[in-house]
Amino acid sequence: MRMKIKGKTIIAMLICIMLLGIGHVSEAKESVNDSQVIYQMGQMEITVSYGIDSFAIQNSYTPVVVKIVNKDKDFKGTATLRYTQESGDVVQLNKEISAQKGETTICEFLPYWETESVSTVITLTDSNGKIVFQKKEKVKSVQKENKVVIGVLSRNIDDFDYLGKNKDYVLKLSKRDINLNEKALSTIDFIVLQDYDIKDLTKEQVETLKKWVRSGKMLVIGSGSKRTETVESVQTFIPDAKVEEFQKIQTNLENDKLQKKNRSVLPIHFENAVSIIKEDDYDLMQSMKLGLGNILVSSVDLIANGEDGKYMLKLLENSMSSQEKLNLYLDKSSELSGQGSHIDRYLKNTDNIGYVNQYLNTSGNSIPKTIVYIPFFVVYILLVGPVLYLILKKKDKREYMWIMVPAISLLFTVLIYIVGYHTRIKTPQLTYVNYMTISGDQSEQNLRFNILTPFNDDYVIPFKDGYNLTKIADLSYYSSAFSMEANAKINMGKNSSMTLSEYPALSSISFQADYQSKLAGELQTEITQRRTQYTGKIQNNLGIDLENCVLILNDQFYQIGTLKNGSELTINKLDSFNYINKANELDGVLKKLCANTSEKKRRVISLLYNECINLYTNLTYGRCYLMGIMKSDNELVKSTGMHADGINLVNIPIEVDVQGGEY
Repeated sequence: MRMKIKGKTIIAMLICIMLLGIGHVSEAKESVNDSQVIYQMGQMEITVSYGIDSFAIQNSYTPVVVKIVNKDKDFKGTATLRYTQESGDVVQLNKEISAQKGETTICEFLPYWETESVSTVITLTDSNGKIVFQKKEKVKSVQKENKVVIGVLSRNIDDFDYLGKNKDYVLKLSKRDINLNEKALSTIDFIVLQDYDIKDLTKEQVETLKKWVRSGKMLVIGSGSKRTETVESVQTFIPDAKVEEFQKIQTNLENDKLQKKNRSVLPIHFENAVSIIKEDDYDLMQSMKLGLGNILVSSVDLIANGEDGKYMLKLLENSMSSQEKLNLYLDKSSELSGQGSHIDRYLKNTDNIGYVNQYLNTSGNSIPKTIVYIPFFVVYILLVGPVLYLILKKKDKREYMWIMVPAISLLFTVLIYIVGYHTRIKTPQLTYVNYMTISGDQSEQNLRFNILTPFNDDYVIPFKDGYNLTKIADLSYYSSAFSMEANAKINMGKNSSMTLSEYPALSSISFQADYQSKLAGELQTEITQRRTQYTGKIQNNLGIDLENCVLILNDQFYQIGTLKNGSELTINKLDSFNYINKANELDGVLKKLCANTSEKKRRVISLLYNECINLYTNLTYGRCYLMGIMKSDNELVKSTGMHADGINLVNIPIEVDVQGGEY
């Protein structure tokens, strides 16, 4: 009888568990291929893709795309990606989704992977907060080291196998990959475009590729087999390009080790082209600068085999601009340092990074004013020590010493509390350094900011929708002294707020955000170089005021100061000096330009200017740009409503019309 009762009890418990589980978490039937993981959830098919072409690199942005094919009724809810950082912090990103019946919905996350193996949890909840789908995955990423990552946009991807002969990473790109934020493409060093209908991409996708190139990357366009496709591809990125008909020539691509072959050549002509390979009056390979990057145009088919393939790969890698090679080096340095921010790539010296981080941890304006307490402490120490002892001894009342010391201590505690009340931090403080690169009316921003919490409490930080925030490691190169509580956490909310819970008082939590924004206008420039002389003008139509401005024209350094929106400057009326030969004058110039700022902020501005100027003046091209400080806070910082103190460093590459000499 006991056995029957026990059996019935177990069966009843199992039935209850099954009933409770209905409608809670759906069973996911899994099938895996090389590029994605598919889960069948009733009439809803969910595809989860990690990385580009299933490829993720450590210390980089990795796209995580959730594709929902809804064959059932309309669905509204929230998609959540939760993952663990190297520091142990759990980061949660939420996005609201709406999947209509019969439609396909795409939800994209862009987390920053810090570790080789990342534990992720993807969850779908309905509008009532009920979990309808949940799946855990451990995503592996590789270390880039000294390898080159090559993306191929072509119908004939298999014909480009030779690109991986040096054990570099070759990724097959799809139209969906170009839909991503260009930061998702930042791990790719150069993209090969050939035998692909560029009209298949939208205007937004083409603009994404252009922004990617402007950031310092290289796009390689091959002639391919179809002239019409090549013309479309070349003219999409170089509108003034002229393309002739295919012609046959004997060439070994200027490599004496290769036997000459009959090759189809598609002559292509465009302004400002730099010839890389020229044979029999045909430019076989040409390069053109776009922003900080390059577009490489090949008049010969890039598909190659055998020795041709080895040479072509070597040629492509050697054709990478000095800017691109420098980016690769800095990427490597960034990975070794464990810092993911572009700002760190300009601050190669660890002492410099430490100083900027010190500024971010506290700007100096919000910390308690200890100078107010010092007189009280001096009086207190003297009074409770020798002064009180001598007074009581003189009055022969030394037995009151044990009463007077606590009483005076209590009195001074109250006094110090009253005097120092207004110097204490009562609300979270935000400090930031923002690096802005402007091209036309588009602003590429890399924001690194720090939130200082005053008490061990919960804080909800609002911020504007559309920003992808990433928690980063401790800003200091030297570990924090306090031990982080196990229940300290960050909840990113629904892309409109962030909750900080149970962090120790006066602890610093650091974030970074990479995003783009559109400005009111452009910086209009008309600058001409004739040998070593520069003439022309600059007009600020950006819609923002710039302060502490300097203008770098190759080796000439111009002191501008403030450049208000709508104002115009004539170059030949400005004071200048040769930066290369008189670099020691730079600190004096910056002290003059930053005279109205605090000492700590001035040092950081000077540091940023020095590093960026050194970076660009060490290049062999493109050393013309305007640098300044944007006067107002950026939109993301404003949206928090917090007291903020920071620096917006603006960098604008400038085109120069070279006349009567080499540029």
